Amino acid sequence: MRASEITNPTITLNKLYHVGSLDASKKRTGSYEGAGLSVSTHPDAWRQIARGQVTGDTYKVSKPNNVFLNAHKLTKPAIKSIADWAVEAKLIEPVLTYRVSHYDDELDSEVYSDYESLEDAKLEADDISDIKIIKGGYKSTDKLKSLTNNPRITPTNILDYVLPLYAEDRGYDGVWWQDKLDPSRYSAPRGVILPSKVSSWDFTKIVDSNFK
Repeated sequence: MRASEITNPTITLNKLYHVGSLDASKKRTGSYEGAGLSVSTHPDAWRQIARGQVTGDTYKVSKPNNVFLNAHKLTKPAIKSIADWAVEAKLIEPVLTYRVSHYDDELDSEVYSDYESLEDAKLEADDISDIKIIKGGYKSTDKLKSLTNNPRITPTNILDYVLPLYAEDRGYDGVWWQDKLDPSRYSAPRGVILPSKVSSWDFTKIVDSNFK
């Protein structure tokens, strides 16, 4: 299931933390992390962002010489290669998608959602002029929904759901998204350790809240 080989950007991370259970069966569905273990460099920020969802004990997570796929550093050719790999692996299918954009006052930025059908897009759009046709989009297959434990994957940012599966195929420890640290806009750096790699990491429960 390998597309043409490319040079992927990677990153090694120290001072990682996980908040919550180490039991993967207790994970909530719907996140990009799929069946993996979520980690961050700012656990308190994620407790604030996902209040009521990110709860429980805090663990320091460590592994020497770890290697994460650096999602935000992927080039356009790399993204295309990963998408081709995902199509070949029957995780996604190329489709025409419909994008609805609007300005979010709370986030102070333009946000969008992609839909597989014009009818679904019309339900979200205030006006037909708010809908843009996007060529080169993708939709999830049942295989991707099953492997990510997420039955409601939409075309919006669909490749983020693919990245952990691609990273596992390449033998990385996980995927890292270096999002801006801004809890007021629901943003903070985050990552996932792949299920097959969790046992190679050390986890230490933090008793003292001053873990920085």
